[in-house]
Amino acid sequence: MVNLFPTVIYSCMMGMTIFALLDVFNRPKERQNVFLKGLLLLLLMHLGGELFIYSGAYVYAPALAGVQLPFRVLLGPALYFYAHATMSPNKAIDKRSCALALSGPIIVLLVMLPF
Repeated sequence: MVNLFPTVIYSCMMGMTIFALLDVFNRPKERQNVFLKGLLLLLLMHLGGELFIYSGAYVYAPALAGVQLPFRVLLGPALYFYAHATMSPNKAIDKRSCALALSGPIIVLLVMLPF
């Protein structure tokens, strides 16, 4: 069964994300734009996975259902690195902050390995 409303909403969100990515690719190569590209690409993967499930396409390729889940946990650190590059006067990210930002996804991925 296809859920029509979520399918339309996720399709619109994917379109907006693609337009935002096209805008970011036309910007100059700055550190914050690199992190924004990564953040938008991760968001696009997440939205594509959700659209895959809500549209009912998982019936034709059930092995692909849930592939986006490991990438979903990377949205938090990507947002942190983008915010740090945008707002921090000190552009260098120290190792402790980087390890703290990536510790959550690493723990989640380790717990998800058996599945």
